[in-house]
Amino acid sequence: MGISLTTPGAVGTDGNLLILAAPKTAFANYPKVIVTDLSAAATKDITYSLTTSGFNNGISEESVTDERLTLAAVLAQPGRVTETLELQYVYGTAGDVCDPLFVKGLDFVFAVRRAVPHDQPIAAGDKFDFLVAKSGVKRPDPEAANAKFTKTQAFYPQAASQRDIVITAA
Repeated sequence: MGISLTTPGAVGTDGNLLILAAPKTAFANYPKVIVTDLSAAATKDITYSLTTSGFNNGISEESVTDERLTLAAVLAQPGRVTETLELQYVYGTAGDVCDPLFVKGLDFVFAVRRAVPHDQPIAAGDKFDFLVAKSGVKRPDPEAANAKFTKTQAFYPQAASQRDIVITAA
């Protein structure tokens, strides 16, 4: 059998991302999340309130080295994982979503669905990443000519994130 030179397909990011946020208290059975949790009035679609660089979810993993007497190689194991989340969002109109939602000091659940059209209804079988984080202080960003007013806000993880979770109907 020969080597396949087929290039795998890929999904473009434009229009294929959904980022939801809600106070953690809105999820009765978290970490179990069902379709109705993500469709509830308390859950807000923040996708288009964010700037192009406004969803910064950093993940880093430490390395635990394991040096042995006379062994020529240094062995290693995965270590602690550090996760960060910082949002930059627009504000200043009656239709603001993020600014009134993200009250400092509250715990929020962020649900992120990737590679699926933004406007496709949420359904059982969809995969989401879930992050629980406490909101920090809102920082108005410097004003600039020919720009929109924005704020940047850090969020502090309160639990390990859950990745590629398939949601259910009930």
